[in-house]
Amino acid sequence: ELHAPHGYELRCTPRVVYVSLPAGTCQLHSGVTSTTGDVFHDYLVLTLTQQDKQVYPNTAYEFGMSTINPSANGARNFWGLVLRNARREVVDASMTVDGYELTNYEIFVHSPLPSSTLPTVVNYVHLTLGFRKQLPAGVFGHLTIRAPATTKVLCQQFADVSGGGSAMAILPLDQSYGTYGTHSCQFQNTVTLHMSPTQPVSVGSYRLRVAVLNPGARANRDYWTVEFHAPDIAEGEGQAATANATSAAAAQADAAASTVGTDWRTRRA
Repeated sequence: ELHAPHGYELRCTPRVVYVSLPAGTCQLHSGVTSTTGDVFHDYLVLTLTQQDKQVYPNTAYEFGMSTINPSANGARNFWGLVLRNARREVVDASMTVDGYELTNYEIFVHSPLPSSTLPTVVNYVHLTLGFRKQLPAGVFGHLTIRAPATTKVLCQQFADVSGGGSAMAILPLDQSYGTYGTHSCQFQNTVTLHMSPTQPVSVGSYRLRVAVLNPGARANRDYWTVEFHAPDIAEGEGQAATANATSAAAAQADAAASTVGTDWRTRRA
């Protein structure tokens, strides 16, 4: 059973993503349970149905589900996980898993505009990001643009063409962080921009040009995504960078301290 904080609306649809957890069935319930006191909330019951699959101790398992966030975090922002056996007896439980903080950076992304839709040709895709409020330095450290899986990004040809490429109009990027200075391409279909840890992102629109090689056939999941990742953090702070950047605390770490995070530096492509 996965228990959400009050106000979160869980969903079994469109699907539960069983990343490493053995797949099964999903049922949505709402109410008050013996494990949560008087808090009315949603919870999912995931039943493992593959009898030839076992869940082993001291092993990390990952799964994902859909949820609708509330307008604000409640007073008790905790998630819960209850493990039951076939007789519905509780064999283990943790009801104080810290929840994530809700954010609203007022960022919007326009649909990508291609220069060509012909298959197997070089295509310059323009993507416009808009920021309705200024973001302080360190709110997020990396920005990944992910194309469909069958599309190949030509990493060396990426460019920020905001304001015609004027230094006053482009995104504040770290000029020496990535494989290509301001950016890296960790996978065939992604380009990751590395934000400056000392400069804010100003209000306005930014136009990014991503050069790609169009695939010969359309991908099954034919859409683009934009992902914002937290800044790198100093070693010893006990957590790795995630996509849920909620504060600028990491930017205040000692500049001389070594940092850990996703290794964006890969071979040039």
